[in-house]
Amino acid sequence: MLSLRNRCCSLTVTVTVLIFVRTVFNVDVCDFDAENSIGNNAAHVCLMNCDEPSTCVAYCPRNMGGKGYMWHPASENTTEQNLVAYAGDLNGAYRLWLHMVPAFGSFVPPVTYEENRTRTRLTFHASTYSHLVMTEERLLFICGPSDMELSERLLSYLTIHAFQQHDETIPWTADSPIVNELKRDKKGLGLLYVTRMQSLLPMQGCGSVPFPPFGNEADISINIITGMSSCVVNSMSTRPIVFVCEGRLEPPDCMTSVLNERDEIVKVSSPRTFISNYNDERSMVISLFKTSFNPLSGYCRCVDPATGAVKAKIEFRSQREYVCDITSKLFRHRIQRIRGNWCSVVLYPGSSLTIKFPVDQSNFGVPADGSEGAGTKDEGPYPFSIDFSPTDLSFMKVGQWSTGIDSIEDVEYHKVLAGDALELDVSQISKGEVKLIYNSGRPLSLIGNINSFFFIWNFVPSPMLNLAAIHALVNVVFVMTED
Repeated sequence: MLSLRNRCCSLTVTVTVLIFVRTVFNVDVCDFDAENSIGNNAAHVCLMNCDEPSTCVAYCPRNMGGKGYMWHPASENTTEQNLVAYAGDLNGAYRLWLHMVPAFGSFVPPVTYEENRTRTRLTFHASTYSHLVMTEERLLFICGPSDMELSERLLSYLTIHAFQQHDETIPWTADSPIVNELKRDKKGLGLLYVTRMQSLLPMQGCGSVPFPPFGNEADISINIITGMSSCVVNSMSTRPIVFVCEGRLEPPDCMTSVLNERDEIVKVSSPRTFISNYNDERSMVISLFKTSFNPLSGYCRCVDPATGAVKAKIEFRSQREYVCDITSKLFRHRIQRIRGNWCSVVLYPGSSLTIKFPVDQSNFGVPADGSEGAGTKDEGPYPFSIDFSPTDLSFMKVGQWSTGIDSIEDVEYHKVLAGDALELDVSQISKGEVKLIYNSGRPLSLIGNINSFFFIWNFVPSPMLNLAAIHALVNVVFVMTED
């Protein structure tokens, strides 16, 4: 059996230089051309965690048992900056275009294909030079027959429910949806899953020069007189925080230290895990989330060393009251579905999350009978059901982001968390509102290593409505009071 256990892809504190060549680079390899891989089995599965800076490599044979093989999904007019992969969430499977955004003018494509006489090499680059933003939890690439046609049912199974934890081989004798669909032709598949690690999350931040990973949604202000760019970021967010500076960075260890309202340097008592990039002309600080730090308050700035003018400023704040309004998101995104989590928040002592969701038929354009409640609606003229869970803290819905969020399970509270700091107020649930409160002065600690919890709102129509089911996931991560 192939194994990818010898990995070294964890990021704790990493130092990178933008202009020079990086000295440490991790490589994972999966070989579907190896003996006893897909030649004699229905499928072989490789799971890869590609974090920055690392390269994940997989090989697909060009011929297997007299049949031509290639990487899927294939796309016409594929370019190095525009590639396609399979992805999926609780709402189904889909094909996803991959886009790489280059940092500082350099470019490394996210995926490259290299053919020789016997096999095709797929290389997935998580490069420090060109930051890849992955919007999905994980991607799937399939090594299969050139004329492969998978049913949507099997594709949904592969992208959503299957193979979350470890590499494995599926023999032809297994009771598996893969075997059931492929048994006629007896041509095995190689399944390569690339999991999004934290450094590949969409970024927040700003800087003295444009930086594509911020995207169009970044809240960046530009002073039309001075040209100074500024932004305010939520320090209690799982998204990486980035500050780019062409000039002098103040304080020089930004995000380990910050400036307060009196322009005094203040050390951060428990800083986020960070990557810092320095040279004489350009600095970039990337801060990654760490769930054992206090809210960060203060700012950093980028100063022109010749004039002393401030070119950019980033301010760190922490949000205390979060609201996830599923109802409003539902109407804003009626045509294009939301992929992945509908909301993601980090709660710490003294903060809270209010979740709002539809509870009556009027939200779906069908006649309402005036009844209330957040439970199932499957009687009379309403051919669908809606529900919200959990409605108490005896069980927690648990998922692990590093292996995909699509297998959510109910686990007893005392098996994953210790302490009484959390409170779930369901007094307004009949009106479509619940509130999760993280009380100050009470303990909360993690049991095990999973710190990713979910609330979920489901809309499941009957076939007569000709509508797709909707599963709205709200992800919550907690800052622990005790290690």
